[in-house]
Amino acid sequence: MNTFNNQNILTNKQIYKILKLTKFKDLDDTRLVILEKKSNIFKTKSLLLYIKFLLYYNDEGIYSKYNDIVMVNLYNLEGGIENERLYGIGVILHELKHRDDIMLKGTTNEKSADNYAVKFLNNNSRAIKDILKLKDEWKIEEF
Repeated sequence: MNTFNNQNILTNKQIYKILKLTKFKDLDDTRLVILEKKSNIFKTKSLLLYIKFLLYYNDEGIYSKYNDIVMVNLYNLEGGIENERLYGIGVILHELKHRDDIMLKGTTNEKSADNYAVKFLNNNSRAIKDILKLKDEWKIEEF
């Protein structure tokens, strides 16, 4: 996985450790862009995708099958660093589920991605808590 990330909120090491817990395969050519600030986009090669992202979506993440890129927006999240880390991982998982569904079934939907992210976060809360250095475990109801 090719990653652009300033690593102030989530480190690449944390992301990769959590991704090892998943069932996702063939991520070598996938590009992951973590935006901690809007200005980070100018350091990536994804400006056109980001413009589309801003124009058509009001989300924290997007997956583009044409570029095999996951873009995650962390700059509008509220709460402390722990909430940003946990929610950021949730968005990454959500977008990678879209990728996985498209690769395996040719189609995807929000319900499938939401359900996967919630279930994965809840089922792996102890491991994720340790990897992200969070104080407490959690029970997420919906994503």
